[in-house]
Amino acid sequence: MVLSILALGCAREAVPPGAPRMLVAAPGYAWPPTTSTGRPPSDTWTVARGPDKPPAELPAPRSQARVTLPLPKLAPATLPPAGAQCLARLTELGVAYESVDHLRGVSTPVVVKSDIGGLHFVAGAGLPLELDCRFAVALAEVAPILTHLGVTALRFSGAYVYRQSRVGKLSLHANGLAIDVHAMKVASGWVEVKKDFSRGLSDGCAVDAPVLNRVACELKRTGRFKELLTPDYNADHHDHIHLAIARTGEEPDLNSI
Repeated sequence: MVLSILALGCAREAVPPGAPRMLVAAPGYAWPPTTSTGRPPSDTWTVARGPDKPPAELPAPRSQARVTLPLPKLAPATLPPAGAQCLARLTELGVAYESVDHLRGVSTPVVVKSDIGGLHFVAGAGLPLELDCRFAVALAEVAPILTHLGVTALRFSGAYVYRQSRVGKLSLHANGLAIDVHAMKVASGWVEVKKDFSRGLSDGCAVDAPVLNRVACELKRTGRFKELLTPDYNADHHDHIHLAIARTGEEPDLNSI
């Protein structure tokens, strides 16, 4: 019994550093151990190691950063004067058009017959795209921004419309200098201003903002539009983005027509 207690006590005591440990040999065990050749193994052990790299089942983490290309830089705004110079500039930009003379209040009225800067304009009511030549030039010059953001077509309800604003003044639509865009076509299909424009964003130009917000924000940054009104402006614009350039004084005096 005493020997048992002593053995138990020894088992619980810490072994001093460097002290030899007692091993209980299994039956048939011989010292020193031998290899299959009958010779004692070498005192030096070599551990085979592979190259220092992550295991195959743990690939290196992939970056989640969103890579975007910078927006195209536009040349300074150089809208031509009305008349022949504007028509020449529109031709230079590759826009096919027909000059007309029936648009009341428009300085250089045209009907656009082709895409503008690679953008297809679709009238919601099937009406022709009638507007002032200068506004057609402005749309062609900013088109690279929209195409860069993936826009291929725009659906509009009105460009030239002889009407007044809510405050009783003639709208820029009456001069053919404005357009109301209700939807834009991207790779995934049509996105509608009424339901796909996110209101109240702190940064509409952010790369993760909806495409309609980015278009509106980036066009505003160009400084080329006198009016750029979105659903954030008021209830009247809940379903469209209004774009318009400024009058130059060359427009006919609508009060005398």
